[in-house]
Amino acid sequence: YASREAGSVELSTEYGESPVSQLHLHGQLVYLATGGQYQLKGSSGATLRQYTSADAQLVLLDISDPVNPEVIDIPTPDGRDTRPYVLNQNLKEFGFTDLQYHDEQLGAVGGNRFYLFDTTLATDPLLIFEAELDRGGDCSASYDGEIGSQAHSLVLDRSVAYISGNFGLKVYLTGSRPRLLKSICASELGGQPSQLQRVGNLLWMLIPSLHQIVAVDLMSGDYQIANRIHLNDAAQAPLPVSDFHIVGEQVFVGTAQRASIALFAVRPDDQSVFINEQPLHAFKAGADVNAKQLQ
Repeated sequence: YASREAGSVELSTEYGESPVSQLHLHGQLVYLATGGQYQLKGSSGATLRQYTSADAQLVLLDISDPVNPEVIDIPTPDGRDTRPYVLNQNLKEFGFTDLQYHDEQLGAVGGNRFYLFDTTLATDPLLIFEAELDRGGDCSASYDGEIGSQAHSLVLDRSVAYISGNFGLKVYLTGSRPRLLKSICASELGGQPSQLQRVGNLLWMLIPSLHQIVAVDLMSGDYQIANRIHLNDAAQAPLPVSDFHIVGEQVFVGTAQRASIALFAVRPDDQSVFINEQPLHAFKAGADVNAKQLQ
């Protein structure tokens, strides 16, 4: 798919395993988060074993020399030493699950935590807010059979943070005084939301258990559901879904291990329609193909 890399850098394993889960390119810097799942592949391309890491690190890379990228060491609070990360936590079960940047603010979520950094000084992010993404009293029913909160996705936009997880949806103001603005239980949404995307005045969220993408009206004040896209294929069978991306009046859907990209036309009043589905092809026999993440 691509030529050899121009350069590479090894992340420190002194403080735990460091599989990369998310990254953000910012000029000649890369903000990088670790955690999640990674797979051990055999020579045939087949998966031999899957690993999960709860080690959550926020790491800063200098890529001003693309042939020789370097980890930027961050001074410790007492100034006596340095460390190869901005933040190091253990966030069960999957470490950091999302990392987003907007208007000199960097947000990261994982486990039951939300971290917000001021990046006015880009090489020295300052933690300005931290919150526990708890279940909330009325949301306890959404956790039947589960252990603890698990954040999935984060959107930072216009001084507001939207966070999805098995708890539902949480909305935080991220201005001069960050605070929780709204909490919506998963039961109110009909299921646990995963991926998020804001388009105009709508926040779209994927609810895998319903095989639906649901739009919430951000201008109504009460976050009412404004539209639903039912993710059924040409035979009206529900599609397995791992991610989506809306472009104009179309939405692309990744179908995970079904290994295809489905296309829908977005229509109001729950009338969106399936257009087509394109399978992904393995270039090596026996290799795993997974349409897991869209960008």
